[in-house]
Formats: sequence, structure tokens, C-alpha cells
Amino acid sequence: MGKTILVETSARHVHLSQADLETLFGKGYVLTNKKDLSQPGQFACQEKVTVIGPKGETKMSILGPTRAQTQVEVSLTDARSLGIKALIRESGDIEGTAGCKLVGPAGEVEISCGVIAAKRHIHMTPADAQEFGVQDKDIVSVEVKSADRSLVFGDVVCRVSDSYALAMHIDTDESNAAGAPCEGIIIKWGVLAIIIIFQPEIRTLLEKMGQTKLEVKKEISNDEKERLMDELVDAISTLAKEQTGALITFERGQSMIDYINTGTKINADIRSELFLTIFWEGTPLHDGATIIQGDRVACAAAFYPPTNKELSPKYGARHRAAIGISEITDSLTVVVSEETGTISFATNGELRKIPIKELRASLVNELQWFKSSDEGGQAHES
Repeated sequence: MGKTILVETSARHVHLSQADLETLFGKGYVLTNKKDLSQPGQFACQEKVTVIGPKGETKMSILGPTRAQTQVEVSLTDARSLGIKALIRESGDIEGTAGCKLVGPAGEVEISCGVIAAKRHIHMTPADAQEFGVQDKDIVSVEVKSADRSLVFGDVVCRVSDSYALAMHIDTDESNAAGAPCEGIIIKWGVLAIIIIFQPEIRTLLEKMGQTKLEVKKEISNDEKERLMDELVDAISTLAKEQTGALITFERGQSMIDYINTGTKINADIRSELFLTIFWEGTPLHDGATIIQGDRVACAAAFYPPTNKELSPKYGARHRAAIGISEITDSLTVVVSEETGTISFATNGELRKIPIKELRASLVNELQWFKSSDEGGQAHES
């Protein structure tokens, strides 16, 4: 077993600039250290502010010392309660993020940006990084164990500095999902949650999955094709606009039954609302892939062997999984980035971005069931 890492739950909090601190609490005000935190020089403060969004408000603790820019860190559940779309960002990366109002005993501040859901991360010293075999900004997966909710967190960024102490930080949503873990182990950097897929003999076995050719299915009527395409375009477009991460795979020539068996079987009609429900962060099904067979949603929460290619750190577990499954089957996988809302198609081991305005035409071009017709006609866009 590898070296363990302290896992700390970071509840919603605010970092203030000196200027905003004085506006909220008075000129020359100095924060009161209530409790030292695990990171050197960081402390929880006695003071609190009220954070106000379009739908609600809540009191939040302040963490010191002051910073160059004010930043509000919330969980996605907190953000929904406030009516704020919080982007998942590293601390300090606030350009283009949402704003809010802060109210203190001496005044109020309207910030134009700075509300984020912090990307899960590990603080470590250069010596720690060397021991774990990682570098600053590497993306890793961390296995955490608890009484009943052990799991693996993917997309964990390593933050390396002499000023840090070794600790992993997750927010309250993530902590609740994992049963409030207190320690974790890095299992592999830049990978999906299932570590066994990186063992060569297991990957070889998985690569043999799906080699069975798919039997020809009954044709879908042209009217039904149009309805299905409307539902798919609406769902994927909405997920992209709301920056909800998603992984949707379309079975084509080769059977996906072995991968369907890794997920939760659904066998449901293709409906936009179903995809929005599956990929909402609050559901237990959102982390894996949803697989479509013909005109049915076969399963959700399926897992794929990720690619072994060297990819940019900007690509997370979903993109790696999408490329991985496209390397060993002839499927089409649609990926929606939760960071940017970008839509990408993965086929033949390659990833390409698809603008929303080209989404329908691109799906029509890729899906054989849409292009084929038992009525002799040709599929068209409406």
C-alpha cells in the first residue's frame, strides 16, 4: 500500500482582499485568528460575512490572511441554493466566474467574479511530489476509504510548493459522497477510478470486449428518427450550456454489451430529461458513461478503459475514457466538459470539438441508424 494522504473537508468560505475587508468591517480592520489550518500561515477567522446570490443568502466563514483578490468557495449544492453557476476552478483562477454580493457589519461589496467550486486538489511539498512521482499541475486519482462509501476521486490536481503541507482538500458534497474520509492513497496519475484497467493483462482482456459484431436491428421510422435526434440535440446542448459533465456513447457496428454490463441497466426511451437527470451531480449515476443501443438508453454509469496516450492536463477522466473506448470499439462517444461546456466527439482514438450549431449535422453524419431508412428516403435536418 502506498503512502497515505490526509483528506480534509473544506466547507464553504470566503477569502477577502484587504480593500474588501475594510469595506465590510471598517478601515484598518485586522482579521481575528480563530484556528490555525493545516496549510502553513492559513487560519480560520472569527469573522463571517453574508453571501447573497439571486436565489438566496448564507453566512460564510472567512479564511485568513487577506489575498490579492476576493474569492468565494462553495460546493455545487451551495451554489444552487444561492442561484449562482459556480465554475469548477483552481483557487485563484477566477477570471470569467460568477459574482455575488458580500455584506458585513460596516458595509457591502459587489464582486463581479470570484465565486468558484474549488477543483479537488492535493497540497504537497517538492519532496512529497518526488516521493509520489508527480509534478505541479499533474492530474491524479485518489482512493479514499470509509465505513460504507469508499470510492476513487478522479481529476485531482497536484499543487506543489515549498509553502504547502501534504493534504488533500475536497468540498462538502464530495466528502458526503465518500462518507467523510480522513485519508487517501494516490493510485495512478491521470486515470479513471478503476485502477485495474492499467494492468496490461486486464486492459488486453477489456480490449477483447465488444469485438462481437452487432446484429442488424429493425429499422427506425423517419418520424421516430427525427424525434430521437431532437431529444439528443436538446439534451447535449443543455448539458453544454449548463456546463454539466457528460459521457454518452452510441453503439455502432460492434456490440457494447460487455461495457453495458459494467453499468446500471436502464433500457429506457431516449428523452432529454433522462440525460439531464443522469448527469446531474447529485445522482449516483453521473460519473460513468451512458450507452445508447439503437433507439434505447441501455445503461448509465458504465466504465471504460482510459487511453494510455499522453494528453494535455486540461483533459480529465471523461475525455480519457472517451478516447479509450474509441480505440477498442467503433463506437461514437460524445463528451461534454464540465469545465468549459465544450462538446467533443471521440472516434477511432481521436477527439474533435463540435460547435453546438454543428451538433445535429454531426450526429446525423455519425449515426448509421439515422442515415439508414427502410422507406428508401434520406434522413434530413429539420
